[in-house]
Parts: sequence; C-alpha cells; structure tokens
Amino acid sequence: MLDNWAWSGIATLQSGVPQTYTLDNVTVIDATGSHSFSAASWSGSSWITATDASARVQVIKNTGDMQTMVIGPPPQGALGNAGRNLFRGPWLNNFDMALFKRVPLPTDRLNLEFRAEAYNVFNRTNFTTMDNRARFTIDTLNGSAVTQSNPTLGTFTAAYPKRRIQLGMRLKF
Repeated sequence: MLDNWAWSGIATLQSGVPQTYTLDNVTVIDATGSHSFSAASWSGSSWITATDASARVQVIKNTGDMQTMVIGPPPQGALGNAGRNLFRGPWLNNFDMALFKRVPLPTDRLNLEFRAEAYNVFNRTNFTTMDNRARFTIDTLNGSAVTQSNPTLGTFTAAYPKRRIQLGMRLKF
C-alpha cells in the first residue's frame, strides 16, 4: 500500500515585467468649456498614438516606486520625459504539484497509475497585467490645477487562473 508513490513539482518565482506609464489623453477645462485631446494631438505629432512608446507622461518626482511616483501631463506640443521601464509589474509566485501511485498488476505487461495533479497549489493570486494609461484633467479656471483622472491607474486588471485540481487513472499496456 505504501510502495510505488511518486511526487513531482514545479516552482515558478519570477520578477515582474518592466512597465511604462503611457499618456492616454488630456482634458483641458477653460472659459470656453471642456476640450479633450488624445495623446497624439496633445503632443503635436499626428503619427503618435496613445499606444506608442512616444506618447509619454512627464515624471515630476521619481521615487523608484510606482505608488509614490509623481507624474503629470507633458507640456502641450512636447513629448513627456518618462523613460521606458520605470517600474516592474506584478511578480509571479506559483507552485504546481503532482502525486502518483503506481499499482502493479499480475502481468508485467500491464501497469495501473493513479494521478492527482494540482496547479497553483497554494491558491495564491498572481496578477498578470495592470492599467498604466494616464489621463489628465487641467482646470485653468481654478489656477491650472492638474489631476490624474484615470481611477484605475496602477491597479491590477487580470490574474492567472485559481487553483485547479485534476484526478486521473492511466493503464499502461
């Protein structure tokens, strides 16, 4: 009963992917109303889009930590000074394990194997992506106050699957 057991596992400990803030759009509130500019029109180049690495934010204070970094819109008609890979995204910490029981049968040609496999054994939440699109509002009616208006900036947007377990039986012949 206690013979022929086997155990295997895979541990994945991986640092996060380098991330960069991108400029999505800038809204200016002035005496004539509210005007929204895409990253391309704000920077003054028709070939720049919000998904290009060129549509960058202005880093005002770089603390090396995404939560305390201070960013703002670049001056109108200019590209931002934010370089690539300002911070690292979420880390991966995952463990997959399998347990096998081989049951010898009366004939040497046949062998029965019971299997129990678990993916993400400890059911740890491993995030995959985060929102890095900055949107700004410049209110010139109230002293040119600049606010970042994307409520999900810096939050995680997706995760790897939760724990999965599968059982199986295999007959080798």
